[in-house]
Amino acid sequence: MDRNEPPVIEARSEVIVSGYVKDASGAVDQTFCGKVSSTLYDADESVVSEGRGGSRFTFDRHGLRLFAGTDSVHDGRFDVKIAMPADISGNYRQAALTLFAEATDGRCAAGKLRNFYVYGTDDSVERDTVAPCIDQIYLNHQSFNNGSKVNSTPVLIACISDNHALNLSQAGVGQSMMISIDNGAIVCNDVPSYYHPVTVASGSIQYPLPVLDDGWHTLTLRVWDTDGNSAISTVNFIVDHSLLPAVYDIYASSAPDSQKALFYLVHDRPDAALSVTVAVYDIMGRTVWINTSVGRSDMFTSCPVEWDLTDMGGRHVPRGIYLYRAWVSEHGGVASGVGETATPTRKIAISGN
Repeated sequence: MDRNEPPVIEARSEVIVSGYVKDASGAVDQTFCGKVSSTLYDADESVVSEGRGGSRFTFDRHGLRLFAGTDSVHDGRFDVKIAMPADISGNYRQAALTLFAEATDGRCAAGKLRNFYVYGTDDSVERDTVAPCIDQIYLNHQSFNNGSKVNSTPVLIACISDNHALNLSQAGVGQSMMISIDNGAIVCNDVPSYYHPVTVASGSIQYPLPVLDDGWHTLTLRVWDTDGNSAISTVNFIVDHSLLPAVYDIYASSAPDSQKALFYLVHDRPDAALSVTVAVYDIMGRTVWINTSVGRSDMFTSCPVEWDLTDMGGRHVPRGIYLYRAWVSEHGGVASGVGETATPTRKIAISGN
């Protein structure tokens, strides 16, 4: 291949993209160590929109996601390993590779590569006959058992892996990750968009299911690797729209010399918008402070409710031991004791001024 020509990545091939994280001067940042996440998109595609008043408008956008993986960054340099699926769009147009790196000290870097093509097929690659694995599958929380009750919009969570690479391409027919509910009454074909890589060949699916009717349901997940091998797993569950969130723990984050405390709930409503009310009491049981926070959960942990260590009059509370508990619901608003789940009472130590 002419080295002056943009590279071409073929279907079924394995490639390594080498790169580095730059510092402010443009040199390799040798202090940057951590992880880099990569996402490869298929060739650009043209989309025709009717636009306002029926006037047609054509615009370009990235193709669908073909690969997602995570690799290490050492001394500012990294190698991204890409395992290509067998099905691609076949458009000889520029593709895209996005990169996001995060160092162990919290620094971040991002970049994008566009000067290459995804086209053709590498027929020299030896066939893979080993099927992928669905290592775990459950709804909302790991405590789920087959046949358990869930809310009307549960989240399917599955941990999957392969000996080579999982297929994220939606270009082929019938070989993309798919969810079928009640023997095909509901079919979800956009599952690859909800795949989160852990390594080159493993990751998790976190898929929010549509609103389901109360009663018994059956869900089937099917996943494929890049060579056409598949795995399938089925779970049964009962939808109960009145089911309250389950709370597994509540904890506070506060250093002895801190000027605030953060309260978190561990629950079974991943990615849900929750209303969390936290109340703090003195040792005699009198209410010192109460506040409600409404926000979207980070999977199984609620958004923090922040206490600035003052009472309801705005005064810093005296040093001592305090009690706290919380209420959670999916409806927002201030706690009323109706349609909410209450947590056990916990203790927190507060230092003086």
